[in-house]
Amino acid sequence: MYSVPVPDGGKKSAVLVLLQRICWVLIALLLGIVGAELLDGTPRVSFRLGMSLAALVVLAGGWWAGRKQKKVWEKISLCLLAVLTVTTLLIFASQNQRMHVWNLFHYVLGGKYFDEVGYFDLYSAVILADAEGKQYFAGDVKTRDMYTYQMKPTEQALAEAQASDLRSRFSDKRWREFKRDLRALLKRRSKKYWRKPIADRGFNPSPAWLIVHRPLLNAIDVQDYDELYFWTRTMAVILFLATFAAFAWAFGWRPMLAAALWLPLYFGNQGRLGGYFSYDWLFCTVWAVALYRKRLVWLSAPLLAYAAMMRGFPGLLAIYPACCWLGAVVRRKKPERRHTVFLTMLAVSCLAIIALGSFTTQGPKAWMSWKEKITIHAYHHVMSANRIGLQNVFAFDFTRCKWVKNKQRRRQVIEGNEPYLRVAQACLLLAVTIGVWLRRRRESDGIVLGLAVVFVVMLLSRYYFSIGILLFVWAEREKDQWLGLLTPLWLFGLLAMYHWQDIRDLSPHNAYSFFNQGLAALFFIIAMFPVTKTLMQRRRARRAQIG
Repeated sequence: MYSVPVPDGGKKSAVLVLLQRICWVLIALLLGIVGAELLDGTPRVSFRLGMSLAALVVLAGGWWAGRKQKKVWEKISLCLLAVLTVTTLLIFASQNQRMHVWNLFHYVLGGKYFDEVGYFDLYSAVILADAEGKQYFAGDVKTRDMYTYQMKPTEQALAEAQASDLRSRFSDKRWREFKRDLRALLKRRSKKYWRKPIADRGFNPSPAWLIVHRPLLNAIDVQDYDELYFWTRTMAVILFLATFAAFAWAFGWRPMLAAALWLPLYFGNQGRLGGYFSYDWLFCTVWAVALYRKRLVWLSAPLLAYAAMMRGFPGLLAIYPACCWLGAVVRRKKPERRHTVFLTMLAVSCLAIIALGSFTTQGPKAWMSWKEKITIHAYHHVMSANRIGLQNVFAFDFTRCKWVKNKQRRRQVIEGNEPYLRVAQACLLLAVTIGVWLRRRRESDGIVLGLAVVFVVMLLSRYYFSIGILLFVWAEREKDQWLGLLTPLWLFGLLAMYHWQDIRDLSPHNAYSFFNQGLAALFFIIAMFPVTKTLMQRRRARRAQIG
C-alpha cells in the first residue's frame, strides 16, 4: 500500500491540507450514509462478495493512478475507497445490533466467577445452576468435559458437579448472583441455541486478562442487559476508532481505509464484533506497531506486552527487534539503543502483568492451571476446520484431494503429513529470516513479518487473524512497486473466493484450506520480495559495469 503524498509548505499549506482531508472525510461519510440506506437489507454473504470485488477494482485503480502520477484519479480512488469503507462499516453496525451472547456467556460468566469455577468448571456450574431454574440444559443435551474435551450428557455432568460439591465454592450471595446473571443471558436466546455454547471449548483467556476484566465485571450489573450492551458497544466503537486512528497516523490514509474495509468483510469476524472486549488485543497490537514505527519504543513495548499476555501470539511480533539485538551481540557490536529499550520494557511489562495476573484466589497456580487448559485446547484445536495457520493446510488429505470429516481419520492424516509440515515450516521461516535481514533498515516491515512467523508456527482461531490488517502497511512507501498492489489485492481476493464458495454452498473445510494455502503463498512472496529485488539490483549493476 502507499500513502497519499502531502505537499510541502508552511503553516498555511498544512492547514489547507487538513481542511481538504476533513472535506474528503465528510463527503465519504455523507455518501456512505446514502450507500448504507440504499444497500440496507442486502444479503450478507453477497454483500461481502460485492464489496470485496469492488475493493479490488478501486485499489488497482488507485495503484495505477499513483504509478502514472495522475493526481486527480488518485484522489478519486481514495474517495471511492473511503465511501466503500464507510458504507460497509455503517451497514455492519446496523446489522450487528445484538450482542454476541456466545461471547458474553464465556467471557462474562467465566471472568466474573473465575474465583469459583476456574478454567475447568464453568459448564458444570452452569448446568448445576440451571437445574435449580428453568432447565435449559435438561433432556438429550451434551456438554464438553473441560478436563478431557470429550462430550458427555448433561445429566452425567450434573451428577458429577453434585458429587464434587461444586456449589460449596460459592457463598450463598455469589450463588444467587451467578444464577441471576446466567438467567439474564439464557433468556436472550432459545433453548435450542444454548446446546452449542456448552459444547464449546470453555473460558481460555490468560490470568492476565482477569487483571482488568474481573473487577470490571463485578462492578457492572450484568443482569441489566441494556447497561451491559451500552458499555460494551461503546468501548468496542472507541477501540476500533482508535485502532484506525493509529493506522492513519503511522501509515497513511489509504492503508487505514483498506484495513478498515477488510476487517468487517473478513469472514472470521462474522457475528463477533459485538462481543465483550473481543478485540482489545488487536487495538494494543496495532498501536504497538504504530508507535514502533514512530520510534516511540518505550510506549510500544508495554502495549505489545499486554496483547501478548492476553492472547500469546502477538508476542511473536517482537522477533524482529530481538533478532536485531542478538545479531549485534553476536557480531560484537553495541546493540542499538531503541532495541535495548524496547526489549527491556517488553520484559519488565510482561513480568509485571504475570505478577498482577497472580492476584486471584488461585494465586500463581492460576498460570499453571491456564497452561494445562491451553495444552488440552491446543491438542484438540488442530482438529477443527475453521482455523488459520500453516498446520491447517496439512490437515488436508492430499492423496484423496479432500478434507476428511471423520475426526479419527483426520488425526491420522495430520500425523502422516507432519514431516511435510516441518519441511514447509523450515522453508518459510528461512525465507522470512532472509527477508527480515535484507529489509533490516525498514523496521515496520520487520515487525510485520512477525505475522508470517505466527502463521507458520501457530494455529489461530479464525477471528484472531484480524491481526492480518497489519499486512496493509506493506510497501506503503513503495508507491511504484508491484508489492504495493499485490498484497491488498491478494487479501481481498482471498475474501472474494471464500464468499463465492459460501454462496455456492461448497464445503467450508475446503474453503478454509484454500484460504490458508493462499496465505502461505502470500507470506512466501512477501518474504522473497527483498531477495528478488536485491538480486535484480546486483544484476543490473553488473550489466552497467560491463556496458
